[in-house]
Amino acid sequence: MRRTITIVLVCIATGLLGQDQARYDSLVNEAHARYATKDFAASAELYSSAFEALGWKGSLDDRYDAACLWALCGVPDSAFFQLFRISEMMGFHNLDHLTKDTDLLSLHEDPRWPRVIGSVRANKEEAEVNFDHPLVTTLDSVFEEDQRYRRQIQEVEKQHGRGSEEMKAL
Repeated sequence: MRRTITIVLVCIATGLLGQDQARYDSLVNEAHARYATKDFAASAELYSSAFEALGWKGSLDDRYDAACLWALCGVPDSAFFQLFRISEMMGFHNLDHLTKDTDLLSLHEDPRWPRVIGSVRANKEEAEVNFDHPLVTTLDSVFEEDQRYRRQIQEVEKQHGRGSEEMKAL
């Protein structure tokens, strides 16, 4: 009898968690749709609702997106809440992306920005402690060279068309 009750409770709990995840996913999808229409405030609110639906949990990428949206809406406190959460609790370490992301430009002069940068830099150093740094440098340069040619091809195709003489010359 006791085993049966335990199994029933586990099934109920699993079903409830699944519903929370489904609601979270639905709200995040709606947030993406609102972002696409440049309705940043509604998108940011939808992310907050998604986090609430999942017991205030959320993926690192979704929290980063929420931070960008709050920054675009001019709500730095909410943006920094998300940035502190991903940098100090979730190990976010993509310093290059963070510093170049134009969605976050409005936060750069805020006195809290250096704290975020410091935390992300520390995470990056920790993540890269065992990297073969000369190899990383070589691979980065190969990647950049490859992308330079791809960008050049895309630009020529955009200006002159796929079957153009300019494309054939490349």
